Amino acid sequence: MNTLEIIDLKVSVDNKEIIKGINMKIREREIHTVMGPNGSGKTSLSLAIMGHPKYKIISGKIILNGEDITNLPPDEKAKKGLFLAFQNPIEISGVKFSALLVASYNRIVNPSMQPSELFRNIREVIKKIGISESMLSRGIHEGFSGGEKRELK
Repeated sequence: MNTLEIIDLKVSVDNKEIIKGINMKIREREIHTVMGPNGSGKTSLSLAIMGHPKYKIISGKIILNGEDITNLPPDEKAKKGLFLAFQNPIEISGVKFSALLVASYNRIVNPSMQPSELFRNIREVIKKIGISESMLSRGIHEGFSGGEKRELK
C-alpha cells in the first residue's frame, strides 16, 4: 500500500524554526486536509516536503512507500510520484497541454517512446480520470474554469 509518512518534521527558514515537529501518515486512498489560518505553516510544510531550498529540514523524516526521501532533490521526488500543484496556476499561452505532457513524460519516464504510443497512453489515462480530450489541444491552463484547473492538479 502506498503511504506518505511525516515523522517529527522540524523545518526552518532563515534560521527560524517554522515547523515544530509535525507527524502525519497518509495511506493510499485516504484524503487528508491541512487547515489553519494564514501563516500557520500549510504552504511551508508542502514546500519543505518537496525540497524547496529555502526550507531547511532540521530534523525528522519524510517516508514515501517505506523509503526515506527526506534529502532527495525535488526532481527525484517527482519521479517517485510526489508533486506540488498550485492552487491558482498561471496560464501559458501558446504551449499546448499535450506538449507539456509529452515533454514531461520524455524527460522523466521514457525519452525513446514513439509519439503515437505516447499519445495512445495519454488518451487512455485522461479517459480513466475523466478529463476531456479537448484539453490536450488547449494552452496550459488557458481559459480554464476553476473546476478545470483543479482537475489538472
